[in-house]
Amino acid sequence: ATLRAAIGDGLPRFTAEERALLKGSSDFFGINSYGAAFATNPFLGLSLPLPGYDTFAGVKLEEDPAWEKTDFGWSIVPWAFRELLLYIQKRYQPAGGIYITENGCALEPEASKAL
Repeated sequence: ATLRAAIGDGLPRFTAEERALLKGSSDFFGINSYGAAFATNPFLGLSLPLPGYDTFAGVKLEEDPAWEKTDFGWSIVPWAFRELLLYIQKRYQPAGGIYITENGCALEPEASKAL
């Protein structure tokens, strides 16, 4: 399945000339990251949740149960962010570099933990 097939007219259509103007025109690559997951094949008998970007990409996201979690269940996987940044650099080679615009995890405030 393609994103176009899933979203249809929700995605803009560009002419060949517009695509040529856009290609390589970004100033930088900005990324937000808060966790990690493995992409698995949803067609191996797994059910997909409500539609999201993973559904549109045709994958189901899974976490390794061995990964450390925050108090709110967010996975703590620093090596995954490093691998993602290396992949983006190798695949896209953004001329203006990669900017980490958001990053982190949710933690229970220390004052609340004691209660």
